[in-house]
Amino acid sequence: MSTLCEAVKEAHVWTAAQKNSMRRLFEHAVRQWPNLVVCIRETQGQLVLNASERGYNFRAIADFDLELVRLTDEGKLDEAVDQMAEKLKQSVDQFFPDCSYPNYLTFLTERLERRSPQRPSESACPQPQ
Repeated sequence: MSTLCEAVKEAHVWTAAQKNSMRRLFEHAVRQWPNLVVCIRETQGQLVLNASERGYNFRAIADFDLELVRLTDEGKLDEAVDQMAEKLKQSVDQFFPDCSYPNYLTFLTERLERRSPQRPSESACPQPQ
């Protein structure tokens, strides 16, 4: 098993509608946070290898993906992208803690920036002068 997708496919039989929802979500993620998708692709092989060595039950990822499908079907694409980012961070922390891929390190910085409240000078509202 070389990819996370293959591991999840073994844990859950996907319907055409579920596959379509995941495709829509990844298309949205590529537009909203391209480096997140790059990091998922770059780290998945090592994550699967390390998780498999520890006897990880990939059904948990399948269940998480089904939650992403639900959010996508409800039109909550941004929330689903945020959850993908958190799951990636959690998975890397658990199964690949020494990850130093440049795109992953960039992702960590982006994640912090996206989670921090907007500074007043960055507000979309004009400031009184």
